Amino acid sequence: MRPRAGLGGLEQRVLARWRQLPSRSSAAVVVGFSGGGDSLALAAVLGRIASLGNLSPILVHIDHGWRAVSGHEQREAAALASGLGLPFHAYRMPDEARASHPGVGAEEAARRERYRLLAAAARALGTDLIALAHHQDDQAETVLLHLLRGAGLAGAAGMREVRRMAIPWWEVGPEEANLLLWRPFLSEPRSVIRAYAAATGLTPLVDPSNDDPAFRRNLLRAEAMPLLERIAPGATPALVRFAALAAADDETLHATAAAVLPDAVTADGELVRSRVMTRPPAVRRRLIRQWVHLGHPIALVTAERTEAMLDLLERGEPGKRLEIGDGWSVEATRGGLRIDRVPAAERRIDPR
Repeated sequence: MRPRAGLGGLEQRVLARWRQLPSRSSAAVVVGFSGGGDSLALAAVLGRIASLGNLSPILVHIDHGWRAVSGHEQREAAALASGLGLPFHAYRMPDEARASHPGVGAEEAARRERYRLLAAAARALGTDLIALAHHQDDQAETVLLHLLRGAGLAGAAGMREVRRMAIPWWEVGPEEANLLLWRPFLSEPRSVIRAYAAATGLTPLVDPSNDDPAFRRNLLRAEAMPLLERIAPGATPALVRFAALAAADDETLHATAAAVLPDAVTADGELVRSRVMTRPPAVRRRLIRQWVHLGHPIALVTAERTEAMLDLLERGEPGKRLEIGDGWSVEATRGGLRIDRVPAAERRIDPR
């Protein structure tokens, strides 16, 4: 990386965000590092502010094994890390990883395994912090994709800059890790990130799958977002502002539901109809989702499934069942709802 005196604007902003993070278990930061322009910029920024912020970035590259050139890409990513003067670790996703997630599609299975490997790296390195290079344009795309799926406020909120979460979130077991995900670029436009990457003097890797129109996000990025900007200049930051407002409202409603939840669930885990239906609809939805996640490794409860569960609860037809994903179903009882495993032979595949 080219030497430079003093911190630039992006570096100063990231340093300020670092200093505002909640308490951490270590100065080490696992940085998700594909070697592309965004992760290259993040690695370079964290390397620049390391001494001032008392942090130690460690680059972690995940080889998905999807393409024949993935081994070459790993070597190229390692060379970029060397050029930045930062430590580098590589993990290969097991060939059977995607098949080990029944009930979800290949992309979601790969996403889960990517997070599992990042969490494993964090544990091995003695830290609870993972930094990811998602930026403002990614956030706008995520919000639009969620809205097109019919998501509620939680989906409209998109990604959070700082989020503490259990990884793996889709299963319950001794490997569960309470980790802090940090996205310091989330309010920064792609143009700023890419300009910073170019200024490093290093050449980022290019993933051809990022231009494949078969993926909805790529199609949205290539066609829908430029059109939105022509219709309403500033659409991208406007969507990001909307996401921040949605996040604040969602957090308030989530806290309201969490306060009610203990009184709405019986000792054997059944959700009580009479204690849910007296609440406002927005609180009911969150009660349903929070109840589903009580000790049940279900990765995603969609808005559609949430509404279906509410309908099942309201109608109160004992014995009526609804499959909700990840091998689980909800059944109506005389007093409310209960959740059970779906026999493997009866499970359907969810394409998400």
